[in-house]
Amino acid sequence: MIFYQESFRRILLFIGIQFLGFQLFAQPDILVSEWNRFNPSNLQAASDYDPFPEWRDQSFWQSVPESLRKAYIAEAEKALNEPYPILPASLFLEFAKNGNRGRYETQVRQRRNMLQALVLAECFERKGRFLGKIADGIWIICEETYWGVPAHLYMQKAGIGLPDVSEPTMDLFAGETAALLAITYHLLEKQLNTISPMVCKRLLYETDRRVLTPNLTRTDFWWMSFDASLNNGTINNWNPWCNSNWLITVMLLEKDPDRKRQAMQKIVTSLDKFVNHTPPDGGCDEGPVYWGRAGGSLFDALELMYSYTRGGFNVFSNPHIQNIGSYIYKAHIRDNYFVNFADAAAKGNISPVTVFMYGKRIANDTMQALAKEGLVMQNFTSKTSLGLNGIFRNLMAFGALPEMQAFNKQPAKSPFYWFPYLQVMVARKTLENGKELLVAAQGGHNAESHNHNDVGNFVVYADGKPVLIDVGVESYTAKTFSPERYSIWTMQSQYHNVPTVNGFQQKEGKSFAAKNVSAKQLPNGGSFMLDISGAYPADAGIKEWKRNIVLDNADRVNWNDQYILTEVKGPTMFHFMTQSEPVITPQGILIKTGDAAMLLGYDLKRLEAGIEKINITDAQLKANWGDVLYRISLNVKAPANTGRFSFSLSRQPS
Repeated sequence: MIFYQESFRRILLFIGIQFLGFQLFAQPDILVSEWNRFNPSNLQAASDYDPFPEWRDQSFWQSVPESLRKAYIAEAEKALNEPYPILPASLFLEFAKNGNRGRYETQVRQRRNMLQALVLAECFERKGRFLGKIADGIWIICEETYWGVPAHLYMQKAGIGLPDVSEPTMDLFAGETAALLAITYHLLEKQLNTISPMVCKRLLYETDRRVLTPNLTRTDFWWMSFDASLNNGTINNWNPWCNSNWLITVMLLEKDPDRKRQAMQKIVTSLDKFVNHTPPDGGCDEGPVYWGRAGGSLFDALELMYSYTRGGFNVFSNPHIQNIGSYIYKAHIRDNYFVNFADAAAKGNISPVTVFMYGKRIANDTMQALAKEGLVMQNFTSKTSLGLNGIFRNLMAFGALPEMQAFNKQPAKSPFYWFPYLQVMVARKTLENGKELLVAAQGGHNAESHNHNDVGNFVVYADGKPVLIDVGVESYTAKTFSPERYSIWTMQSQYHNVPTVNGFQQKEGKSFAAKNVSAKQLPNGGSFMLDISGAYPADAGIKEWKRNIVLDNADRVNWNDQYILTEVKGPTMFHFMTQSEPVITPQGILIKTGDAAMLLGYDLKRLEAGIEKINITDAQLKANWGDVLYRISLNVKAPANTGRFSFSLSRQPS
């Protein structure tokens, strides 16, 4: 019996369908297969290989545009005159006391941003005037008790509070720190030794103690994805983000060739867990803003492997790897707007070099065109790009900049993208005059990574500007990733573009999911159908709730909700979130965005409109939407067991 069960499981794995709640996809372990094909014994000969010799070449640094060099030097000169921020125990304890994670993390980032600017400026100048402050930065970071942050202290056995210095654990921040120190050592070892050999000796000791040895010897860090019981089966951006930083630290600092080979094999095996988890359509369930550290960090690791093995390790021709990359342009709307669901923000800046080089490796002009657009929009050549982009991406950008600037292809995006595993549709209709209507809709379930209760949610953009929106998430606090998560308003279905039925909102959990989801390309857009009844608790009394969304015109979106209830026991209302202030008119509700005016049409006789103004105080939401958001609620005047309501968004004369 066991033999037949295993055979059946393998058949399901091969054809790539869902079995017993787990996503099982075709062609597993792409990276491990490539590792074995490459033959890791070849690394023995490459144990002393310098993966980035150009970084030591002064011509590399002088090829960077003068405006950018000056920007980094100015940033470093500012850092010369500022003390590195202090990190007292009281600041670390704020997370345990009141859930605030932002103040400590800001100070940590500032330390590392200062060091990064100083290192790059010293490489540009080669005068030695920044070396003392660089040594100070290395030393103060090496003296930190913990390279992670308070919110991630759950990884230690001691738990939340103050860190246990005897148990270093690897989180996102520890990985970024190790990579920064590894690259600093690679670039400036000789220069730092003129100050004191103890600086580099301490750097090597701390990166080994905190990152290299723990990651090599432990398998219980949840992000490694070796034990599903440690992460409830969740595999997200932590996996490639941590692994890519661990990988560059191994490549640049690990002196023992056997340990280096073992670490690289472990990294490849762990990364495969992420690739296997990502569906064949390449969809990122964390959203496009998180893609930069999901698919984007996967690319960092693959590019490092490609470079280190002189092209011997190469998976860029694999369709799965290509789809993971192409997701980012498929989710792009216009400018810095992206299709966002769950915690992902509507606005985000891509890492141009990551998208460009990924596009180059998989021969995708559309990815490269998006990267070129981001390069221009972010004005990369005249300002520094610090923070979460990381020093590796900055260095990669310096080398790729001439090619990025010279790229001039402008391939048109497809009018229709469908991610069947993610259950997300993106459809657009674009006219020659630049007018465009875009609709993105999702099915899925309510236990996705960074989940909101939002099955059946959709967004509408006119000419690249938001009409109906997904709000996103506020700045992270202790509550965000706690049992109280769904007490936060942005997580609740009533603040998404889905109905409240019989007084009930959607419920969190994987069993609360869409049914009968399908999408179809139309001549001028697309259609999306699903049944959202399963996303609500049984007490809501929903037998069926079919939603059908249709874009087939550059001036109009239509959708209808058809439902059957077992009984009427409370109010039912339709919610729609907007950034622009809606105005109730005799014809419907007018929403102006940019140069477009859109009229929300509905059955005025059967639905009563109300508009709620939501004042925004959170910094992250302000950055996306400004000071105010609005919620439109259309209340069913005479609830019945069955019904059908039709809606439209139509462009009005400007």
